[in-house]
Amino acid sequence: AGFTDDGSPVESARLMRRALQYVRPLNLPLALHEEEPSLTHGGHMHEGPVSATLGLGGWPGIAETLMVARDIRLAEQEGARIHLQHISVRTSIEEIARGRERGVRVSSEASPHHLVLTDRAVLSLDSNFKMNPPLRSAADREAILDALADGTLEILASDHAPHCDYEKEVEFDYAPFDITGLENELALSLMQLYHAKRLSLSAVIEKYTVAPAKLLRLKKGTLSPGADADITVFDPDREWVFERKATASKSQNNPFYGWTLKGQPTATVVAGKIVWRE
Repeated sequence: AGFTDDGSPVESARLMRRALQYVRPLNLPLALHEEEPSLTHGGHMHEGPVSATLGLGGWPGIAETLMVARDIRLAEQEGARIHLQHISVRTSIEEIARGRERGVRVSSEASPHHLVLTDRAVLSLDSNFKMNPPLRSAADREAILDALADGTLEILASDHAPHCDYEKEVEFDYAPFDITGLENELALSLMQLYHAKRLSLSAVIEKYTVAPAKLLRLKKGTLSPGADADITVFDPDREWVFERKATASKSQNNPFYGWTLKGQPTATVVAGKIVWRE
């Protein structure tokens, strides 16, 4: 379906160019985590006033944007397809838009927690707010919401990354990055996009289904006759409290426990069989 660096950024431009040369004849996407490691070393959160206040190592937005710009230019040079994962910075979105205008085959995604939270959440020093890429400024969050609305970011993805409790229950500096996201990604997206009247309900669903299936050329993501009956049944208007004790995951590294959310799944169908229901 495609290839990925799996969260480990490719530092060498030469190696990235060679990878693009190899995937081009296959017409498959190369999905990338965009980060310049020399700029993020020692960073624990977004670089800005909040990191300065807390005395935590900063993770600047330019570290993402530099790699986004590099890889878009390399993909343009080689005529290859790239997909940019969990975009978090306004300037990265600007690079993507400019690349598209030039005809570069670049797609991109956002994660629901970046639609809701900003770096101010880290003031609590709760390590469940520590993620990669980090929570950004309010201006970056608004840029992501705008880019989802105008189609620059066409996919939503949970970036689900479970960790054991004992790994996260340490000082913020020593905690691993990332959070779980599968159980609340739909509700967060509905709240920030559909209920906030930024996107229609069908447009939000498309970013979770049709768009990723199209990216990976999978016969999935639709309810058309003959398609796989993989279906999530949900009530977009139902309010519910996300309780830690009710989670289905063995991992509980999630910052949204106790939140009142709007939009809740009620059943999951896989290959025509109900595998979970409320």
